[in-house]
Amino acid sequence: MCFSRCNNKKTAVDLASFIRELFKEYVHLEYQNIKLEGIVEIDESLFGKKCKYNRGYRQSGVRVWIVGLVERASNKLVLYPVSDRTAETLETIIQRHVVVGATIYTDSWRGYDHLNDLGYNHFSLVHKIQFKKSYKNVDTGEIVEVNTNTIEGAWKHAMDHFRKINGTSISNFESHLCEILWRNHMRNENKYSAFFHLVQSVFTLDKPPEYLYTTPLFDTWLTASQNNPNTTISRIDDDIDVSGSDDDGQGVVNPVEPAKSTETHSAESTNRPASSVAHKTQS
Repeated sequence: MCFSRCNNKKTAVDLASFIRELFKEYVHLEYQNIKLEGIVEIDESLFGKKCKYNRGYRQSGVRVWIVGLVERASNKLVLYPVSDRTAETLETIIQRHVVVGATIYTDSWRGYDHLNDLGYNHFSLVHKIQFKKSYKNVDTGEIVEVNTNTIEGAWKHAMDHFRKINGTSISNFESHLCEILWRNHMRNENKYSAFFHLVQSVFTLDKPPEYLYTTPLFDTWLTASQNNPNTTISRIDDDIDVSGSDDDGQGVVNPVEPAKSTETHSAESTNRPASSVAHKTQS
């Protein structure tokens, strides 16, 4: 059999696109049922190229904010591309996926300021000056160690994936995000069995295959593809900006006081002492 006329690269691309359609269907059908509990770490990262020394063509691609939530006990991940990081957007995602009463660790971005009012136990730290912080409950004496190392590790895996798809169309961005999510959710399962089960759920053999997912799949952003489907995601390389932006103000935490002797700061914190007073969200 001769394959000389086959466009193997195009065939591989088409097959990969077909597979990611299945991942989009999985997210559409299963995502709303995901509830995180216990300790949940939340962070936002800006994916896209950062120009060194303000050099380079900044408009060669788009940059996308992604909000990530991870349940520390299970490492289950929830991701959303977002148009903004306002409190309304963040709280909508959190209330959709985090059980009331859960403990939430975040940075000090002001969009998280009212999580205590929503029934969560919220602790924060200022990433600009520290990567770990300890709080002491003034009533019980309990020490709470706060860090967001688990979600930071999730960003590393996401970055590795997106580095491989430099220049992909923004219209395909959601499907790549769904692949990351499916792989994370099936990490403790037999991936081959899970994948063929997903195929069978769409290709039932008793009727033509039918996809139920909508476009855009995530209701938290307005994709650039609505205006220009050929817009590409920015090149993602070693200059990627994958850190969220803390608010310069004090983050909102539970009514506990820091255990000063156990705080760990970055080198930047030498001349920038953190506030030593934790305070409660005002009603």
